[in-house]
Amino acid sequence: MPEDASKEEHVEHQQRTLRFASFREVRHTIIRIIGRRLRKDAPVSWQGCDFDFTGVVFDGGDLSDAHVTGGRISFREAQFTNSRMDFTGATFSGGTVDFTDVRDLSVMPQGLREATVKAAPEAKVLLPEEWLSSSPAD
Repeated sequence: MPEDASKEEHVEHQQRTLRFASFREVRHTIIRIIGRRLRKDAPVSWQGCDFDFTGVVFDGGDLSDAHVTGGRISFREAQFTNSRMDFTGATFSGGTVDFTDVRDLSVMPQGLREATVKAAPEAKVLLPEEWLSSSPAD
């Protein structure tokens, strides 16, 4: 914000900032709920369901300990910023999880490398070649 900005510009900037923060909290809550429903001990399980996150920008989220048993989860053309998306302890025992064509190949979500290394043969985990050949960003 420029030093010579008017009071109206400051108010507008503050409103945009609050609106962004509110939407960000909603996005993180949605991911947190999905993550809880994908855990083995979930009271209501969404394992085996399809999720389409195509083109989504992830600036945080918790899918740690998610257990993917089937279905298809697409992260195609998604963007993971600041490595704040957490897949630590996730397991892939079936279905397809597709990370191909992500928009920023420099950021691999936290815990994803370990989860894919432990993936069961029945699971299909599609990763960008750059993530397979580089060191983890987490």
